[in-house]
Amino acid sequence: MTDAQVNKALGDMFAKLKEKYPASPPPPPPPPPKRDPTLTITAPDHDGYAIKMDANLNTVLAGREQEKWKSPAFMVSAYDPKWIGRTLVLKGTVSRVEVERDGDPKWVHIYFKESPDATITGCSPFPDMLRKKFGNDLSTLVGKTIEMAGQVEKFCRPNISIRIVDQAQIKLVN
Repeated sequence: MTDAQVNKALGDMFAKLKEKYPASPPPPPPPPPKRDPTLTITAPDHDGYAIKMDANLNTVLAGREQEKWKSPAFMVSAYDPKWIGRTLVLKGTVSRVEVERDGDPKWVHIYFKESPDATITGCSPFPDMLRKKFGNDLSTLVGKTIEMAGQVEKFCRPNISIRIVDQAQIKLVN
């Protein structure tokens, strides 16, 4: 048998196999990724910025904040460096509250009796948000037990903190 005859015989065999066993159709394309609701800010209008928000954005954001409350809970006094980077619920008694006088934003720093060296604090760039929730005089929090939920990070002074950017992240216990 010559090379040409072998090639023809193989070609005929492959053709018969393709007829008998046709190739399966290609898999369907993957579905598009689920889109999170968005907030769109467009160019300034004559009276400010035009803001368009998906109807579900507030619901999604509130749900994400509520998820933080399902995180493991600890007393501030039980601080462990392994907490850094984790989302936790921390509980402690407020020993003092400071609102920065300079800068923008004016950060609020919440200190705890259980952390006298200020290893753990709560902080927020939104003093008005906290005043709306707890009253204009934030020093009334002193002596009260609070819980705060969020990521433990090296962000606010002086050491380790939970940054409070939503009022749903902090609550009075008593």
